Amino acid sequence: MSWAINILTFNYVSVWFEYTSVQFVSSGGTKDVDYEVYGGTLTLVSKPSWLNVTIYSSYISITVSENTSTDSRSGDIHFAVGGNDYYISVMQVGISGSVLTVNPSSLDYSWEGGSQVITLESSSDWNVKFISDPARITVSPSSQDAGTYSVIISLTQNDSTLILLESVVFENSDGVEEGVSIAQDKNPIG
Repeated sequence: MSWAINILTFNYVSVWFEYTSVQFVSSGGTKDVDYEVYGGTLTLVSKPSWLNVTIYSSYISITVSENTSTDSRSGDIHFAVGGNDYYISVMQVGISGSVLTVNPSSLDYSWEGGSQVITLESSSDWNVKFISDPARITVSPSSQDAGTYSVIISLTQNDSTLILLESVVFENSDGVEEGVSIAQDKNPIG
């Protein structure tokens, strides 16, 4: 009697980016984008000439030079993993373009909840456009005129045994949007 064993090998590739699009003010700057890769190594294929990309083990650092034009500019950063293509879109306003930025753009909360402060800068009136769970998340102030503001994002206790992922999206009167991603630890008590 003879036995034959066939072994199948699957090459599974998975890539997750914290953001697939980022915006910059005309003066430029640096933004970091967290990422996770399974089944390969993230490599840079191409990028616009007006920005630099550095890949670290858990995040990508994107640095954009000053845009001295009145026109906005945009482009894609092209990455590859295991023969698959992935992109992060980058947009930068011109000197007189509309601006809406939030810093930091991601927040981590303990299961007990609490309040954290972000800095929001907008070149026009702004407001909260979307809250993923308005029963648990409050934002103060929720709208203001153009300017730079300290905005408080408060979260109630997580009664779930799961890590909760939430988001808040801001929009200015020029239609520019910027979001804050929120992660909250699971309740250890259950």
